[in-house]
Amino acid sequence: MITSIANVHAGDGNFKLSVTSDGKIILKRVQMLNADGYESTLKDVAKECTFSNTVNRYGVYMLSVSYLTVASKKTNSLNIQLFLKPGDTKLIFQGPDGKYNITGASATAQKGYEVFIYKDQASLKKIQLFESRLRQYEESGNKKAAAQIRDSISKAQSARKVQYESYIRQHPDDELSLYAMGMYKFINSENPLEVKSLLSTLGKELQATEQMMEIKKDAEENEKFMRGAKAPDFIQTDTNGVAVSLSSLRGKYLLIDFWASWCKPCRAQNPSLLRLFQKYKDKGFTILGVSLDSKKEAWLKAIHNDKLEWQQVSDLNFWSNAVAKQYKITFVPQNYLLDAHGVIIGKNLNEDALNEILEKELTHKP
Repeated sequence: MITSIANVHAGDGNFKLSVTSDGKIILKRVQMLNADGYESTLKDVAKECTFSNTVNRYGVYMLSVSYLTVASKKTNSLNIQLFLKPGDTKLIFQGPDGKYNITGASATAQKGYEVFIYKDQASLKKIQLFESRLRQYEESGNKKAAAQIRDSISKAQSARKVQYESYIRQHPDDELSLYAMGMYKFINSENPLEVKSLLSTLGKELQATEQMMEIKKDAEENEKFMRGAKAPDFIQTDTNGVAVSLSSLRGKYLLIDFWASWCKPCRAQNPSLLRLFQKYKDKGFTILGVSLDSKKEAWLKAIHNDKLEWQQVSDLNFWSNAVAKQYKITFVPQNYLLDAHGVIIGKNLNEDALNEILEKELTHKP
């Protein structure tokens, strides 16, 4: 047990980052920021400044720099993503175009991080382009093109996952794989078994870190929401204050729709849900809306204006809605489709996909 604890903290320590000008530029404002909110800003440092903090094996930071070019007297700015490890690291700006050289404890890790991020950003831009086209096709009503672009999005997302998987498998003992694993759990959150499987390929020491143990715990928790699992029961009050349980709605195909009156994409999809509800409500289908609203008046007004005919529940606690937290909802709209026995058979289905399932299950059954 003592050995295990030592391994967890083997990579902890302090880093010191020295930021230096080569003389061709003057550092006017240098700011360091990470996702946890650690922020330090220095102004008019001219040639050199130093940042330091404690990291658990590594820290990912954004270095924002405004500088004055000595020759042209023009002010420019740039952002640099840094992968810092414990120890001393020196970053020297080389000339007026913002190029830099990095040496010391983080040099090798930073070079690997830059390559990794470059490839990932290229994949992400491709996905974002497809998603932009999808919105255009959906708005124009071009269902054939929308279906084709969804297929392209799915393939691009799969290719991005493969990039992460390949890197982690090829670098089982590299701290950058800890970062990659942290990102992978988000992009493949709907497949917790795959997350656990990939995590198991890391070296034992990295698996024992607090970050990886937390990812494993989250993946095991997410198994409760996989296709084929029985949806966890819950109770929440409806618009009249009457308690409604998920289990009380068994016997019909049920869509749990997480939404809110303030959510524009949610409101935009309500007409499609209404069409499906009216088409299949007499064939064994219903919807339960779970709202992340905080104001009852706005919630009720949206239900009325959008002509939503199905049951609605909420505790009016915004993002702290108990059911949303139970189901790990981090964005809306989201939905789960359950069969008549309460088993999850679909997640985040659009109108066409939902219609296809309901058509098959409720219309063509003998």
